[in-house]
Formats: sequence, structure tokens, C-alpha cells
Amino acid sequence: AVCSYYAYHLSVFSLETMSYVHTLESKESMPFLYNATLTYTGHYLVLSNYSEEEKISYVTLWNLITGKVRKRLKNEPNVCCTAITADGSRIVFGVMVDNLIKIWDPF
Repeated sequence: AVCSYYAYHLSVFSLETMSYVHTLESKESMPFLYNATLTYTGHYLVLSNYSEEEKISYVTLWNLITGKVRKRLKNEPNVCCTAITADGSRIVFGVMVDNLIKIWDPF
């Protein structure tokens, strides 16, 4: 499970062991969970985020095992929904303003 406290970090918990695993930290931008998606295995998390400093939006793929960003797709504003394959190899997301569905192969 992943939770947010409206901050520049996310907390990751194991539902199996009911324990805290680690914190995902982003110094550049605040991650948003309202349109985030976890893989079935819980290995990856995809979400959108916005960098106040750069004034740009991202779609970000986190590896929840390592607690590190796996890859970021730059300049993707107005993301309204996300989906991810079980192995994290393909990400699909919707863009509101342009009424588009985009596919991203992050590996």
C-alpha cells in the first residue's frame, strides 16, 4: 500500500506483514496519488506529478522494492488516469485537454 500526507514523499507499507517498508522521496515535485496505479505484484507505482521549480508535469514510474524512480516521462500535463501492466513494461495514461490515450514503454 502507498499513502501520501500531501507532502514531497510517499510512504510504502506491506499489507502482508502490516509493516512500514520505506519512503519514496521527491525533492523536485509533489507526487499525486489521485491518479496513481500499482502493479498487481506491488513492484511498481506509476503516477503524475508537477515540478513547481521547472513548471512542468511528469509521469513517473517508481520501483517500490528499491524505493527509487525507475523512469520519468517529461512534459505530460493534464494526466487524468493511469494504468500499468503487471511487469511495469507498458504504461497507459489519459490526457484530459487533448482527449488522448497515450502508451509509454519505460524500459
